[in-house]
Amino acid sequence: MKPVLGVLAAASIVTAAMAGGHAASPARIDVKGMTVIVNHKHEHRPLKQVWNDVDQPTHFRCAGAAGCLVVIQAMVEMSYSTTTWRVCASVAGNVASPGCPQQGDGNHFYSTTGDVLQSAQVGPGAHVLQTRIGLPPKTPVHLSLRRWEVHYTIYEQ
Repeated sequence: MKPVLGVLAAASIVTAAMAGGHAASPARIDVKGMTVIVNHKHEHRPLKQVWNDVDQPTHFRCAGAAGCLVVIQAMVEMSYSTTTWRVCASVAGNVASPGCPQQGDGNHFYSTTGDVLQSAQVGPGAHVLQTRIGLPPKTPVHLSLRRWEVHYTIYEQ
């Protein structure tokens, strides 16, 4: 239990330290059997219809003989929204469980925030993680990504 608390405390410190800047470079914490990767950015990036990448692809190697459990926590804030949308993480090119929950319920004048908690099992070897925002096909194109933070926690099994 102590290593888990240590990693959680370290992740909190890294997140707090990163909050002062606007860099999206990932912070990575490695403790025997567990890795935490934190990405974040404050920006005003226009969104397009259908799928938009939130973060850059994040690469990792699962060294667990029985594979790894990947847990994804993401928070995304968008500008003015009149539509529903989704935050969705993929692990090794597959949508993480339980899928991409619907966010937003329509008219948000200034901004709207959505979050997701997902997980996936992967086998040993190299894998890629990425989080995206899904918009319906006929969404107005004046929406923008305002700020976001994604935590990828990898547990070796």
